[in-house]
Amino acid sequence: ANDVLLIIGRQHPPEVSGAFAFKAFAESLFGDSELAARFRERFRIIAVPLLNPDGVVAGNWRHNLGGVDLNRDWGPFTQPETQLMRDLLDALDDTGARVRVFLDFHSTNRNVFYTQSDDFPTDPPRFTPKWLDAAKTRIRDYEFNNDANAVSEQANSKNYMYKRYGIPTATYEVGDETDRDAAREAARIFAEELMKSMLSQGYAK
Repeated sequence: ANDVLLIIGRQHPPEVSGAFAFKAFAESLFGDSELAARFRERFRIIAVPLLNPDGVVAGNWRHNLGGVDLNRDWGPFTQPETQLMRDLLDALDDTGARVRVFLDFHSTNRNVFYTQSDDFPTDPPRFTPKWLDAAKTRIRDYEFNNDANAVSEQANSKNYMYKRYGIPTATYEVGDETDRDAAREAARIFAEELMKSMLSQGYAK
């Protein structure tokens, strides 16, 4: 498959609620459901659950072993972890593969998706709000917001991937104190609705 879903996590070491959501989300993508099997026939999934392993081992708050916040190093690519991601993207581009959707899992004080405002069109158009709205109709006991903003100059993954590809990109933030079971169940639904949304797009093969 030339069309890619790229998901990454744990750029910031202590953000474990985001890691729990990543795990449940990935389990849905790689699961045994008919939907997941159909999705994997059509799309390649690249999952990077732990982009900052040294920072996690060292007990760092925001940084890697080099003292750099990796989610401010997309573009500069001064660190080995972000260089790995740059090289991966270059290799995908060289083979004619196309990243179609990008998600970066984090934790913060609430459940929120940081996405692009309508002033920054994506290919496909308005993909993210439609996906999140579809999920919202199924999700229980998990309040979340779509915080759509201008694409800024901050060198984070979401901004970089949007600028590079013009695709839907989102920072998937899970509240630090959010009920773990609710977060996992929501992640499963978000994954299912994302698969349905990507399959319905009719991307040129």
